[in-house]
Amino acid sequence: MAVTLLHTPIPATAPGQRHETERSLCSSLLKEALGDNAEIVHRPDGSPFIDSRPDIFISVSHSAGTALIALSDSPVGVDIEAPRPQLTRVAGKFLTKEESLRIDPTAPDYLNILLHYWTAKEAAFKLFRLPGLTISEIQIDSELASASSGSKRCRISFTKISEEIVATADCPEEATDTHPTEAHN
Repeated sequence: MAVTLLHTPIPATAPGQRHETERSLCSSLLKEALGDNAEIVHRPDGSPFIDSRPDIFISVSHSAGTALIALSDSPVGVDIEAPRPQLTRVAGKFLTKEESLRIDPTAPDYLNILLHYWTAKEAAFKLFRLPGLTISEIQIDSELASASSGSKRCRISFTKISEEIVATADCPEEATDTHPTEAHN
């Protein structure tokens, strides 16, 4: 199975109900894809897995307008975000020094470039699941096609849903992780 992305719009909800609405929508997406016995549960580190389907890996993301899950037969990470001006203010906190030097902050598409780096790093972060790892320690290559941190490496791909960018991180060659329900140390 290649990576499968499933998404749905998030309806307007009361502020205190947003989290539950997101969880419910992701649960519905999973049940639609895998049947009523499929349920998202969480490891001690907070990462999701499907208890009834240890052969399928899952990653979950939400944006202001979309709930999204990624399903794969190998480890996967996914992130979805809409362009937000805040990214320009916090770029120094998530870009490495090398990444900062290769991006022109005066470029007309600067915010879009930052959005791609941010979502790629978030997706890789979810995939790597390394205790203590920070987003700024993840290096994205100049083509925005791969991410690395220490000995961990993955490929990155992008797609667009409406005006939102989706980054997917996967490592098909690491499908040897036969126990996706166990927490990794």
